[in-house]
Amino acid sequence: MRRLQAVLRQGGLMAVLSFLDFFQTGVQRVAVATAATMCRGLSSDSVEAVQAAVPILTNILQYEVRPCLFLPSLCMFLCR
Repeated sequence: MRRLQAVLRQGGLMAVLSFLDFFQTGVQRVAVATAATMCRGLSSDSVEAVQAAVPILTNILQYEVRPCLFLPSLCMFLCR
């Protein structure tokens, strides 16, 4: 879990999600699954890293083909 938090604090979430729109749906699903994994067990010192990605994560819910439909953990994270 510490490794995930370290990756998150170093901008991993933004790195995974930044160019999501340019990839096929299958790649988008993997990227969103990776983002959801990074967001599990968030600590208070990771909030800033996640806040930067909230607009991208919210935008995912607007996609016609929603990669996050397969990832309830991401959807629950967005509803917090």
